Amino acid sequence: MALDSALLDELKATSGRSEATLSRWATRLNRAHGPMSTDEARWVIAHDLGVDLDKHLTVEQLDRVSQLRARGARWPLDTPSTPAQPRAVESGGEAPPPRAATPRSRFDERNPHPRVVRSSRKLFVTGARTEAVRKAFVAVNNRVKKITKSGKDGSELMFAELGGESPKLSINPGQTESERNEQLGATHLFAGAMLSQRNPRSHEDQWPPDDDTDYTLDCLGLASLLHRILDRVDP
Repeated sequence: MALDSALLDELKATSGRSEATLSRWATRLNRAHGPMSTDEARWVIAHDLGVDLDKHLTVEQLDRVSQLRARGARWPLDTPSTPAQPRAVESGGEAPPPRAATPRSRFDERNPHPRVVRSSRKLFVTGARTEAVRKAFVAVNNRVKKITKSGKDGSELMFAELGGESPKLSINPGQTESERNEQLGATHLFAGAMLSQRNPRSHEDQWPPDDDTDYTLDCLGLASLLHRILDRVDP
């Protein structure tokens, strides 16, 4: 499938480079961090140059970008840990100054779990921070329910499925004291997340809005951690 023409036009305008140059960049990125298609490589390049991919890609395609970046795919190649800034135009001259951080770039630089991207990215970017956090932990709760096929909910679900001497949802073999301690700690993390993050935002009409960006991102980071724990049993 050809790259969306509107996205390609925006990528050329943002980078100041021709389509042929962008294709060469995509080839280099594929060689360094492939396998990926040319379009997928250009999606990553567009992301790291600050193009708003939400306008151009589907949820599944955005998930693919997150997966590739989680594997280390970054542009430019020589600065993998830092999102790239547009380079100088081909005709020469100084590169544009760095862009100011946006809600989208602040969210993306945390590289959250793809399920947090699906549940909360658009809400966070559009300013619905409280709903972004609530939806993130609703998604965690629903994932545990789906894995365990339990009719329980919230903290009761977490204690019932992850807790006890023989947990129904085991995140490790449970053979050593350290493994049992990890299981117990995870049980309280999951249950505590329901009590402290999901429930107040779901049941309290006067719950204060999540206006602190760093706090909100840290809350979403907790949801991302819980999903990564669940990846052990639900790949």
